[in-house]
Amino acid sequence: MRIFLVRHGESQFNTNPSICMELPDHDIGLTDLGMEQSQIVGKFLKDYLKIKPPGYNPFVEDILNNFNKIFLKEDLNTSRLKVKLWHSPYKRTRETAQIISGMLGDKVLETKEDILLCEHQLGLFNGLNDSQKKASFPNEYECYDLQRKNKGQFWARCPMGESAFDVACRVNSFIAKLKIDEENGIIDHIIVGHGTTLKVMNMIWMNHPYEWFVTPFHFKNCAVRVMQESGVTIGGVSNSSKVEGWVHDGF
Repeated sequence: MRIFLVRHGESQFNTNPSICMELPDHDIGLTDLGMEQSQIVGKFLKDYLKIKPPGYNPFVEDILNNFNKIFLKEDLNTSRLKVKLWHSPYKRTRETAQIISGMLGDKVLETKEDILLCEHQLGLFNGLNDSQKKASFPNEYECYDLQRKNKGQFWARCPMGESAFDVACRVNSFIAKLKIDEENGIIDHIIVGHGTTLKVMNMIWMNHPYEWFVTPFHFKNCAVRVMQESGVTIGGVSNSSKVEGWVHDGF
């Protein structure tokens, strides 16, 4: 299975942070540049998906394809290279996903929105820098900052919002849906989401410890990170491995 984690294009907040005082986070859309970035990454993904999935064996593939054509009336070479496109219900991710879907065309098997992919809920801290958080909510900030200062950024919960741990709980439920799809033959997924949510998903899927969350990388706008899972059979024993890496640096 391949999972493509894609952050949305440049948003109105990225260029004007004060907009969060005028609009709720879920209603903040893309800028014109963000739409252009989404088109670029859509084309990139279309080209990248021409690469055969991990574990591809042309001899075995021919046998399976002939079987499918005769008995299932299905062409494996085309069906296996289709993807399921997921996205968060936020405006900026809906817009990014719509543009990417248009670029991919018939490579998209299905497009689905899932509330579990929403952005990290910052609650009362939304749109505030550290000095503003401390001034406006001193008690809450003291508790929050204590976690961060002691390598507990993953556990630090925003008042009336979430911690990264809370995000992990809902993301774990979403990953279970991908496993069900895999059992039904869907092996490639594109997930258009938000920086923190995608990073947490990366951490869970790769089984990284919670300390990994503070790894100094972040998803740039329209960056693409791929996580691959492949099975190798040696002496009748199946071994699975997972790899991860950037395939598009973003903007």
